Amino acid sequence: MPRSIWLIIALSVGLAIIIGFDLTPWVRGGYGWRWEYHPAEFSRTIVLIITMLAYVAGGIWIIRHTRHIMLWGIIGTIAISYLAVYVHTGDAFHTMLGRTIGSTTAQHEAAAQLDWEGGEWENWSDYMRSTDGHIALAPPGAVLWYGMLNNTLDNIPTLTETLREPLVTADCQNYAFISYTPAEQASAWFGMLMPLWASLTIFPLAAIARRLTDEEGAKWAVLWWALVPGVAAFASSWNTLYPLLAALAFWMLLRGFESSRLWLIGSGFFTGLALFTNFAFMPLLGVLGVYTLAHYWRNFPRAVIAGVWVGIGILIPWLIFYLPTGQTIFDMLQAALDYHFDLDRPYWFWVGMHIWDFVMWAGAGLMLAGLLAFRHWNKQKPPLMTLALSITLIVMALSGTARGETGRVWLFLAPMLLIAAVDGVRRIDNTSRAFTAVTASHALLSVVLIANLPVMDTDYPKPPPPPMVAGGINYPLNSSFMANEKPAFVLESWYAAQRGDSIHLALQWRGTHQMYAPYWFSAMLIAPDGSTSQPILWQPREVDGKQNRYPTTCWQPNVLFEDEVIIPLPADAPSGDWWISLAAFGDSTQPEGRLQVFHMDTTIDSQVGIGPVHVTEG
Repeated sequence: MPRSIWLIIALSVGLAIIIGFDLTPWVRGGYGWRWEYHPAEFSRTIVLIITMLAYVAGGIWIIRHTRHIMLWGIIGTIAISYLAVYVHTGDAFHTMLGRTIGSTTAQHEAAAQLDWEGGEWENWSDYMRSTDGHIALAPPGAVLWYGMLNNTLDNIPTLTETLREPLVTADCQNYAFISYTPAEQASAWFGMLMPLWASLTIFPLAAIARRLTDEEGAKWAVLWWALVPGVAAFASSWNTLYPLLAALAFWMLLRGFESSRLWLIGSGFFTGLALFTNFAFMPLLGVLGVYTLAHYWRNFPRAVIAGVWVGIGILIPWLIFYLPTGQTIFDMLQAALDYHFDLDRPYWFWVGMHIWDFVMWAGAGLMLAGLLAFRHWNKQKPPLMTLALSITLIVMALSGTARGETGRVWLFLAPMLLIAAVDGVRRIDNTSRAFTAVTASHALLSVVLIANLPVMDTDYPKPPPPPMVAGGINYPLNSSFMANEKPAFVLESWYAAQRGDSIHLALQWRGTHQMYAPYWFSAMLIAPDGSTSQPILWQPREVDGKQNRYPTTCWQPNVLFEDEVIIPLPADAPSGDWWISLAAFGDSTQPEGRLQVFHMDTTIDSQVGIGPVHVTEG
């Protein structure tokens, strides 16, 4: 193989060794921000390695036997992306849910909390200034999308109930999520299925590669998409969806060069839609603009005309939003810049680091392959993609507008990088052996990055296990607490005894179905003379005031568990038989809204009488 191919392989393998053994932390950042190095458990990494080997080997076989590879690429993207989450957390489902509903990127959270009826969305720049995090930097596209999903699911209650049940079960102790409407809970599936949406990038990617290379080159580009480290590592982020918009915009631009101006307007529309979702898409304007100028380098007026049609398309999403709201892109840009303009890091270091971070997460070897295309410049077919991408990255880095994590933020440029890489390898050594070697080294780097840099996690804890049932003397009761006209949970038995100046109460519960409300409980002591004490309020397994230890939303159907409560006795409590009035209700501030209780003797009440409990004075 040519020396250039060996250089590509050496860069990928060398970087994999540096990161894998953490030989220097500077490849992960520095001066204020750096990716954490924390290798995943070996047993989980083995699963990732086996999957990656199977995907690469199967893909190479498919390409060599001239079979269709699109479905294989989709399956690989989805599988490797979820595995990237699994290797670090051990639970891809829970982590993806936490990343979707959490406050890190906050699109789902903002859509659930926004005052839609009050028109809060209509003055988005003010809303940006009233919040923080990523929402303070972003236009409303993603939040509006979740709002539309919520509205649609509101009108499909049967589907919504089915979709939300496993999500509530997986995050049953998260009171913020539990308080959402069923539709707002169910719409979280969109974020959890992000690897599926990311895999759809394969379609415009293949279409672009066919136009700029050939059918064989398109197959290698499709195979490489699942191997882009950032696509898998940032699986729970919208950033893995963004390449789809960028690739569609670029594909339509190419179609527009060849045929109708409607394709150019379409390219602009998807670019405008991307910007309406995230201002981080600004570099896309650079890639499209530089590529158009290079394509028409002998006919500048045609480049200007193409740019005008693309510009018209860009304006369409913004015009649609401007008409009912009066909000412009400049209003939102100003709000974003007011929040996130200062750079408190060394300028020149981060000029290089921002480019490097993108290159590392998109594929360092592939970037080198694209750059080496300049050594094989063909006047009839120059490497325009590499030219457009390189100029854009340099200008963006020099502008100082990036703020770290460009491997994630600029991930939408990864399809362009793959096209440049395919073009570069074809110019150097257009053989299956060369492509296979580059693919293998790129896959090695992907595994090392995914397994050693845990870039995505969630702060939400996993649901607690059911508390064990302790032994001892229990008194059967079998009283059913009703909610929404059906049994919600059953008090199977109880045990109570005096311990010093309080009564220790043990309650054995059994849930009947998945509950969507964290019910509260109250216990009121009744003295031998009939007088009552101030009731105490609690939630199951409450410890030190932490009320989400094991709320009713976590109660598993037909699983028996025990809750323990300590009820203080009044001062100078008289000796004799005491009783406990136990009730359940949905709001701690309104204990009068009690659940009805169906007793074993068919009587109906709003409380359960527990006792007698013998109390000895002093």
